[in-house]
Amino acid sequence: PKVCTAKPSSALKAVACFVLAALSCWVCAGGFLGNCVSAHHSTECWCVLLHTNSSLSSVHRTAVIQVEGAANRHQNTYHHGTQRNINLYVVNTAVQQLLGLHAASCASGTAPPPKHAHSHTHLSYPQNASKDLLLVLTEHYKFTILEFNPSGPGGGPELITRAEAKDVRDAIGRPVEAGQLAAVDPDCRAIALHLYDGQLKILQLEDGIPSRAAPEFYNLRVEELSIIDLTFLAPSSANAAAAGSSAAAAAGAKPVLAVLYEDNKQARHVKTYTLNLQAKELEDGPWFQGNIDAGSSKIIPVPSPLGGAIVIGESVLTYFNTQQPMRSTQIKPNTAIQSWCSVDPDGSRYLLSDFAGGLHLLVLAHADNRVAGLKVQTLGRTTSTSCMAYLDSGYVFLGSKGGDSQLIKLHAEPLPPAHTTNSSIAEEGTADGASAGASPMPADEGPNHVEVVETAPSLAPIVDFVVMDLERQGQGQMVACCGVFQDGSLRVVRNGIGIHEAAAMELPGIKGIWSLRRSWMDAYDSHLVLSFVGETRLLAISEEDVLDEATIEGFDSDSQTLLAATTLHDQLLQVTSSAVRLVSASSNSLLQQWSPSTAKHNPTTGGSSITLAAASPCQVLVAGGGGRLWLLEVTETGELVEVGGTVMDAEVACLDITPVGPDHDNKSSLAVIGSWSMQVTLLSSPDLQPLVTEDLGSEIIPRSVALADFEGQAYVLCGLGDGQLHNWRLQPDTAALSDHKKVVLGTKPILLSAFSSQGQRHVFAASDRPTIIYSNNKKLLYSNLNENEARIHILGGSVCVCLCGGGGGGVFILVSAAVSDCCYVSPEHEHRPLSSSSRWTPSI
Repeated sequence: PKVCTAKPSSALKAVACFVLAALSCWVCAGGFLGNCVSAHHSTECWCVLLHTNSSLSSVHRTAVIQVEGAANRHQNTYHHGTQRNINLYVVNTAVQQLLGLHAASCASGTAPPPKHAHSHTHLSYPQNASKDLLLVLTEHYKFTILEFNPSGPGGGPELITRAEAKDVRDAIGRPVEAGQLAAVDPDCRAIALHLYDGQLKILQLEDGIPSRAAPEFYNLRVEELSIIDLTFLAPSSANAAAAGSSAAAAAGAKPVLAVLYEDNKQARHVKTYTLNLQAKELEDGPWFQGNIDAGSSKIIPVPSPLGGAIVIGESVLTYFNTQQPMRSTQIKPNTAIQSWCSVDPDGSRYLLSDFAGGLHLLVLAHADNRVAGLKVQTLGRTTSTSCMAYLDSGYVFLGSKGGDSQLIKLHAEPLPPAHTTNSSIAEEGTADGASAGASPMPADEGPNHVEVVETAPSLAPIVDFVVMDLERQGQGQMVACCGVFQDGSLRVVRNGIGIHEAAAMELPGIKGIWSLRRSWMDAYDSHLVLSFVGETRLLAISEEDVLDEATIEGFDSDSQTLLAATTLHDQLLQVTSSAVRLVSASSNSLLQQWSPSTAKHNPTTGGSSITLAAASPCQVLVAGGGGRLWLLEVTETGELVEVGGTVMDAEVACLDITPVGPDHDNKSSLAVIGSWSMQVTLLSSPDLQPLVTEDLGSEIIPRSVALADFEGQAYVLCGLGDGQLHNWRLQPDTAALSDHKKVVLGTKPILLSAFSSQGQRHVFAASDRPTIIYSNNKKLLYSNLNENEARIHILGGSVCVCLCGGGGGGVFILVSAAVSDCCYVSPEHEHRPLSSSSRWTPSI
């Protein structure tokens, strides 16, 4: 899930309190909108906001839950305790997620996947209870009661079962066609379920919520066969004041159930029942309203002290209360309200969302606990929501089953016209799916008060799709028609790996980057080596994951680094154009250096400079001008020993000496080079004699070669400057190459970098289409990185790649010289974020 949290400063909180207090007074006088507090409700994506006991005096909360690949099923808000700490619970057809939000941190947890699709969720706050309970009804007639545990076994919030699942299925009866309905008495005395036509199933809770045991229900008959909605009503203060009427006083002591139904003439009515808990029967309620708006679809119970109910129709909203006159207001014709949520605990304001994405605010103007009138104002245009949950401070989570879910913020003042444009073609797997900004609002619909903070992409529902190779690179992609109504869009979906950007720094002119460890056995890296033209800088990663500038005395900081690595014997290696330097990792002092001018195997004398370098745990392979190659070994005593050298027929373009094979013992017996003669040559070690040469059959120079082991099988990989990748199977014992294959990964030069994840070897191929190369069942597979905004660009410049972390996982460090930017990206399942608070620019 993606989460956005913020903690306001004390000054901001002071201003917010003043503004909220002023706007609250304005609302009582019939004003518009100020702050917003808790919420609940939805369909198809139920979101539960959980408030838990906390010692925090002030908490600013915002949250977004992402559900991809399926429509959101349910969302609700959930709270308990005096100091309310908000948590968000989201259920879709495949997964249910629980998110705990706190002032300074965010702890998320995932509950077990739901066995059945939820048809209804409801919050209940029993008397003398310390926290809310979550009541869940599934489409397979399973009913259970869940309880919130703020600190589960994994350290995050979780839901635990308070009452075991109960099968509420009956042997006879016709299931309802309009969908299952559920209602909970505000005083938590009873729960009503409507599962079969003409019948209500009642769970009596006078003795409190059952503990662990399965709840017991009993059935009651009702005359209405086509029930559209039902809810329990809260007693109003006017009812309590009507002590002169014994009937009213008696009715006020019993739960009152309001039922919206349709008769056989398609006319709609609202009828109330009083639930006699002692006799376990339904009695006629205090009021009945017939022939209401023909498009009425929902009943909103108004909490105490106002009480009563609001009936939502297609063209009119009506407030009913036996002790007060009926109040109504007109709304835009043919506006089918799909979801609603409460803004204030006293029920004076509600948010309504229609099928076209219009967001409306309903205000109940009241005085002395009596409703004086209803006012509706359109706030803006959002996604077509099936559920919504009001978070706090104007933030609202909108869940949609026909489009992308959104986190929005409501503003008291109208926003300026949006300058952002919504692309009709969105590629699934981008960073946020959409950029934040004002929600687009047609000019003829008035001012816009809605700001879209974040968007959670969703493919559901997929109306149609076709599989095709859009970029003609042999990789099929699905172009899908997604969403409905104004949320319809074209999405391009491809198989690949998603990554998160953890931090970014501006580093002008960077030419290379490598990670170092203090010891070969360390789990994580300690330094980053940054290479520039004529300069080398180091950054140290502290225990708080903050990058600070550091120095290593043995490193040559006045030269451009061609290679940096940690050796098997806990030494640091730096290769520059003039020398190979071996540095002690403990004392940071220079142990020994080697230069081409002192080479024993150099056929010619003179000052040939180093142009390329590659290293294994205890070997260094360097190349110079004129096709010269030298092989050095790093000893445990801190010496650089030249063990081989040769001169190739052409200039060396790339090289590698990674150990492969089952018995390499961290020392490679083979080396591979790519030359300007468009050939790949396999060399023996340590004498560097050519063993096998393969023609590439191309006029493009090889840019990167690699020796890699996949599932016990050795390979030779070669990336060209035009995005082609060649690979051969390698037999390390005989140095035989076979099964030559070629695949197109992109159109720009390829840089190969090997890494390990979860004990498996992989190769990262950086190009305009970054790719992870891995093996499954002895077959090489290629997975694209579905992250176009990861700044992995090769627009005529070079890209440097390293893996920071080790220990079976870590963070990719990617640098593009074309955009002068350094970016940290990590796989979702191995996210170890680095702080971007410390920004540094080299003084060049």
